[in-house]
Amino acid sequence: MKETVIRLAGPQVEVPDMLLARDGRAAAQKKLLERYHRPLLFFTQNIPGPVKTSA
Repeated sequence: MKETVIRLAGPQVEVPDMLLARDGRAAAQKKLLERYHRPLLFFTQNIPGPVKTSA
């Protein structure tokens, strides 16, 4: 059986970076809810590992 090789590219994301991104999303959601007073759907991805981008 042939082994699949996945090459990851891009910077590694550290925990503080992920927390800042989460806080930014929360602030954006709060701003939209306060502005429009409507239900909000917000989608995110859970990507395992320290590298969050690939080819």
